[in-house]
Amino acid sequence: MEILLDRITIEEKESLLKATPEELELSLDLAALNSDVEFRVRLSRVENEVFLNGTVNFDLKFSCARCLDEFYRHFAVPMNLVIKLVPAEQISDEDATEDEFILYPLSRDAYNLDRQVRDLISLEVPMKPLCREDCAGLCPQCGTNLNENRCDCRRSEVDPRWEGLSKLNDAN
Repeated sequence: MEILLDRITIEEKESLLKATPEELELSLDLAALNSDVEFRVRLSRVENEVFLNGTVNFDLKFSCARCLDEFYRHFAVPMNLVIKLVPAEQISDEDATEDEFILYPLSRDAYNLDRQVRDLISLEVPMKPLCREDCAGLCPQCGTNLNENRCDCRRSEVDPRWEGLSKLNDAN
């Protein structure tokens, strides 16, 4: 996803940028991109500052942490950036990653948004993806998906490793 900086003017302009999962080179441990990524953005420029305000839309495919079923979720995440164009000799490694704005060489014509989009998508992946909040998961004994069927396994058996704790509860 690349924007041409020299074509952005003070007059706000809307644009739609797209990238395939392959173009973004995004690898996620708990999810996979299931669609192209779209960035619907409003662009404007005031002197040497470029403003990007918009929404990144994408679909992720997950495997539920409880029942292992695959499920899909759509995301529409706001993304706002300010790119400050400065002479290249004024940019240090520390300055290049400012939180408030991105310092970028004035001599360059285009800016690649792939890193910011990859970071934004990565932050949306939950630590424990669930197909639904009340997912019952799998039976620990027979493996039946408890969202779809009931099983006849006994659940009252206490794991011998936890047996000592039940004695503490009985004492009270």
